[in-house]
Amino acid sequence: RPQQQKVVSFFETAQGELERMLRDTSAFLSQLTHYAAVVVGPAPESSPIRGLQVVRLTADQALVVLVHANAVLSKRVVSIDPTTADDTLEDVTHQLVKIHLEGHEDVPSGDQAADELRRRLSDAIAEPEETPVFVGGTSSVAEIFDAVDQVHDVLRVLEKQYVVVSLISDLLKRGQEVAIGSETGMEPLAECSLVVSPIEVDGVAAGSVGVLGPTRMRYPHALATVALVSQELGQHLRGEGSS
Repeated sequence: RPQQQKVVSFFETAQGELERMLRDTSAFLSQLTHYAAVVVGPAPESSPIRGLQVVRLTADQALVVLVHANAVLSKRVVSIDPTTADDTLEDVTHQLVKIHLEGHEDVPSGDQAADELRRRLSDAIAEPEETPVFVGGTSSVAEIFDAVDQVHDVLRVLEKQYVVVSLISDLLKRGQEVAIGSETGMEPLAECSLVVSPIEVDGVAAGSVGVLGPTRMRYPHALATVALVSQELGQHLRGEGSS
């Protein structure tokens, strides 16, 4: 089918960091359906760390880059003592790899400055990161609804990432793929419908895909498109994670 070929081609040519790909996917899904599209990426902490790098940005700042097994790349900027030698930073990085990737015990070295640096960087690595959420096609919301107030209400909901994540998560936990009107449980979405599908990588939940449109939306088309995009995205993430 033309639509299926279009989706397959999109993921065959998709490149770049995961964040960019998820953002591009939300825009692509919106183009396919003409509704607002939401792509919720995999939670970074849900997948083990497979790679760890520490890069000095400035005299008093270091960048910690974590590569997770599910292809998520997470970054943290950490303040460091400007007198820290590059050799010390390198030694501490090797120790962090042993601790966080190889399961070694964190044993004080006796070097107070190095131990403090390792503690600061370890704390940053342990910090939970927000689940990535990308919303595409918000401009289509204005075309879908007639009332200006309603457009503003819907856009306000879409701007709140944690609300979008919990809304989709609750729906999937109930084993549902569609919420119509009041079934969303949110007053601003009383005239909306939400169609969602989980993203799975090797049978493990790795986010979700959905579209938000009017209650008069074309459900068979929306369901088929969302399911196809989530399936292809899951396969793409599996390929990225194993590469």
